[in-house]
Amino acid sequence: MLCTGFDWSVSNDLMVTCSFDSTLCLWDVGSGKCLRVVKDQMGAEMLSCVFQPANNNMVIVSLVSLLT
Repeated sequence: MLCTGFDWSVSNDLMVTCSFDSTLCLWDVGSGKCLRVVKDQMGAEMLSCVFQPANNNMVIVSLVSLLT
C-alpha cells in the first residue's frame, strides 16, 4: 500500500491516511492502532485526504476519476 495522503486531527490524537488501493484509514496516534478502514465502493484510487477543519468527524477525500 502506497500512502498518498494524510492529515492530523485538530487535537492531534487522530490521523487519517489514504492510498491508491482505494482505502481510507483512521488511526489512533497514541496507540498506533487502525480504528477504521473505509474502502471506496467503486475502487477509485485516493489521492489526498483531510479532516474537515470545523468538524473532525468528517474527512474530505480526492479521488482519481474512473470515467474515460
